[in-house]
Amino acid sequence: MYEWNTEKEKMVNEFSSKARWPNAEVFKFGEEEVYQQLLRDEQAGRHVVVVLTASTNYPFARSQLRFFSAHHSIFIYLLFFNNDKYE
Repeated sequence: MYEWNTEKEKMVNEFSSKARWPNAEVFKFGEEEVYQQLLRDEQAGRHVVVVLTASTNYPFARSQLRFFSAHHSIFIYLLFFNNDKYE
């Protein structure tokens, strides 16, 4: 979760509901936080699905795609994208 997200509290509350989202976890979105969580997921044998919700027509979404693409090269059997390039 981005610190600057204006809907952060609402989203954290929604996705922290184990009754509605039993397998979801909410984390701070930062380079080190993502990397450390991917390490924990890899050690636990979990897979991670990355759903990019912004259009790659915009620079922000392209930077997110580059960020996760770089991690995909390290965690190739862990990360799965909703983008045809990675399916």
